[in-house]
Amino acid sequence: MEAGHASAEMNVGWRAGAAPASASRVAAGAGLSIDRVSKRYGSVVAVQETTIDIPRGEFLTILGPSGSGKTTLLMMVAGFEQPTGGDLRVGAKSIVALPPEKRNFGMVFQGYALFPHMTVQQNVAYPLMVRGQKGPDAVKRVKQALDQVRLGHLADRLPRQMSGGQQQRVALARALVFNPDVVLLDEPLGALDRKLRCEVQIELKALHERLGATFLFVTHDQEEALSMSDRIAIMRDGRLEQIGAPGELYERPGNRFVADFLGESNFIEGEAVGTGEGITVYRAGNRQFTASACSRRAGEKVLFALRPEKVSIATASSRGALNEVSGRVVHWNYFGASFRFEVQTAELGRMIADVPAWKGLASPHTGMEVFVQWERDATSPLAAS
Repeated sequence: MEAGHASAEMNVGWRAGAAPASASRVAAGAGLSIDRVSKRYGSVVAVQETTIDIPRGEFLTILGPSGSGKTTLLMMVAGFEQPTGGDLRVGAKSIVALPPEKRNFGMVFQGYALFPHMTVQQNVAYPLMVRGQKGPDAVKRVKQALDQVRLGHLADRLPRQMSGGQQQRVALARALVFNPDVVLLDEPLGALDRKLRCEVQIELKALHERLGATFLFVTHDQEEALSMSDRIAIMRDGRLEQIGAPGELYERPGNRFVADFLGESNFIEGEAVGTGEGITVYRAGNRQFTASACSRRAGEKVLFALRPEKVSIATASSRGALNEVSGRVVHWNYFGASFRFEVQTAELGRMIADVPAWKGLASPHTGMEVFVQWERDATSPLAAS
């Protein structure tokens, strides 16, 4: 919680002599356009040409592993890094040449960066103070911001007297108090334990829906992205891999990386045999299987993703009613509500199945002979990655 970081955070969006923003400014503000933005450090390409249009009021999450370029992209939006190429716009106005303090963006960092010697109320009031906004209007704004994050009753406490989740909400209130055009969040929940993180995710999403603000959120946590976002932009090696609604990306991943990074998948590689009557027949190993029709001609290579929760485990064959392979259980776990099975098969190698406990096997054990089964529409065709 360094004061220098807090000062930098509070200056994101400061415009000298600016008049107080109206209470409806967040909801009425323009959207954000990232137009062919790239970033190089010498010969290293940190972000390849990336284009994302974020409508006002959207909750967009940039998701990717370490080194994918997601934080570099966020820092360019904030103004802390200068793009090598491309443009950034709020509405029709380019902001790429504006310093951070003139972009009117709120920002929340992972470490919160609260001033330890200031009360909650003073921390939240700080961005108004540096804008020269004082008096009853500033007091009202601080109260509204704290009420939005349900911390009005703790206005006189110091940060050290609060939990991590409460400190995170103080940082969020401070980023919202001056009604920014866009709120930037750089892994703000990363320091919280799992249970608290889940609780704050729900609160943060509810707050976004109440305010109608534009949120640009960066994380490497897949569950966080799925549960909170209107859309997710998945990055790898500085490149935008796929962007879409959470359900769209999860159910119809574009390539193997997306299917493997956003959740888990079994991957089935084979060769198309033919297509007809709404199905594609393909061969994998020594067996033929069916999938919903896809644009693969006979003889072409195919790659399918099969989510573990769409796989069932049985002790008897479906006799052709389902796709299935036989195998032996090599590992299993009980999680209360569900079982996870790892099954070694001759045709498809090791496969994972997540099965509801009430549908699970009566007495599972390692070495047990089982049938791994799935519906034809359970698989998603993937492009080469």
